[in-house]
Amino acid sequence: MKQLGQTLLLLSTISLSLQAQTNVPKQEIDKFTIMLEFYMRKWGLSRWDGNQQRGMTRQSKRMKGCRVMKIRFILLLLVSVGFAANLWGDAVRPNIILVMSDDQGWGQVGYMGHPYLKGKTPHLDAMAKSGIRFNRFYAAAPVCSPTRASVLTGRVPARTGVPGLHKRLCLQEKTLPQALRKAGYATAHFGKWHLGGVKGSAMPVLPDDPNHPGHYGFDEWLSATNYIEMNPLMTRNGRIVYLEGESSILMVQAALRFMKTNRDRPFFAVVWYGSPHFPYTALEEVLEGLPKSLDTRVANLFGEIIAIDRSI
Repeated sequence: MKQLGQTLLLLSTISLSLQAQTNVPKQEIDKFTIMLEFYMRKWGLSRWDGNQQRGMTRQSKRMKGCRVMKIRFILLLLVSVGFAANLWGDAVRPNIILVMSDDQGWGQVGYMGHPYLKGKTPHLDAMAKSGIRFNRFYAAAPVCSPTRASVLTGRVPARTGVPGLHKRLCLQEKTLPQALRKAGYATAHFGKWHLGGVKGSAMPVLPDDPNHPGHYGFDEWLSATNYIEMNPLMTRNGRIVYLEGESSILMVQAALRFMKTNRDRPFFAVVWYGSPHFPYTALEEVLEGLPKSLDTRVANLFGEIIAIDRSI
């Protein structure tokens, strides 16, 4: 039922998003809203179907009801998204920024009441307050590479050739940046890659690497094979570069330059931080507000999270 509520929230969000688009006629928005409400009532999305049918066991009723609900869910979602897409057309293509930290715990932010980070991640806290939080969202895997493969493809990691760490993403996979590029988006990747099959700590992605980000739909890329820390050595569009500074700040600065260059067209920017991954090296300035009694490694871990917030 929680999934049901989340789906209805998504559909309602589509309706609200339409209202925010000044180029969509009000009567069309009203049609969409009426259609949404009609099917929600018609299909009884507030209860399970099939439970009143006789001659069925309780378990079979639940299973049938679940199947019916899933089918109706999918139909309503497809109809709603299709309707909304038809209204938007080519006039509105929102910019998309996908940000992902590396090995950060779900509770390691201020808005979750963390004892040492409360009040120290104001930008992430503001995003959580003004946006939508998915507190029951689960990654497709508990480790790095397969999670990244699932994010780019929308598929179960094992189907992408990346069932675990240090595996190569299959070249035949259809990725999100490829789809968006076909739709006219400028696409770019900044930060940790870890989908090229390279083991060990971060290195520049070799220019002739058959699995560099450019092969998966990214027009531009400033990437490293694994996690990055201070003063990273990386590869920018096939050219190895040495950067000075804190990696989170550097990646966002590069992403901002990309956005500015492509401000006249829709863009898709992927920022994959190398923080707060081991070995934890934070700037002294971000450690000042943390208790001196903390273990050095723990303090640097929290410092990297604070640096991520500052870059946001």
